[in-house]
Amino acid sequence: MGDIVTPRFVLKPITRWQMARLQHRYLKDDGIRALLTLHRKPPSLWRSFRRIGRANGRTRFHHAIVDRTTKAVIGTHSTRLIPFRTAGFEVILGERAWWGRDVVPEVRKALIIVLVRQAGLEQMLSLVHSRNFGSVLNYGKLGFEHVGASPMAAYDEFRDEPADFLVFSLRGDALRRSVDAWEKEGALVAA
Repeated sequence: MGDIVTPRFVLKPITRWQMARLQHRYLKDDGIRALLTLHRKPPSLWRSFRRIGRANGRTRFHHAIVDRTTKAVIGTHSTRLIPFRTAGFEVILGERAWWGRDVVPEVRKALIIVLVRQAGLEQMLSLVHSRNFGSVLNYGKLGFEHVGASPMAAYDEFRDEPADFLVFSLRGDALRRSVDAWEKEGALVAA
């Protein structure tokens, strides 16, 4: 996977170490950590590196989200292909100035188009902390269905209680219809 271009952003492929450094910086923010890792203590650079799988160009891809205007990196996106033509995602929008500005739906639309058209994927799947309202809303905007839950799947150190996770999926005909609509609206820009 090379550069993926949207109307406002470019997803640039990055290495595992580049991804670890960016995520390490972003995970110093309590607000991001509270929604993503649920741990009070920021991870060490080594722990950030271990948390991220190696981008191998076949089943795992890491991208920096780059603002096309300023050329600044504003976040990271990781994609993992899993059996039965399925992809799982993780995104960290590290620059708070971009929160609430529909970055994730724009980036995901373009990425999903590429995954469906080039890799023939049939399902997009994601596990989200139930209190991560931004992510829950973004999946709704993209047409993902809430297909399940994993109650008490982790311990939330910020709230000092067990945390539930929600499972979202976009698959089959709904996925193909969405991809067709996103292509018509220009979600993926030719590089």
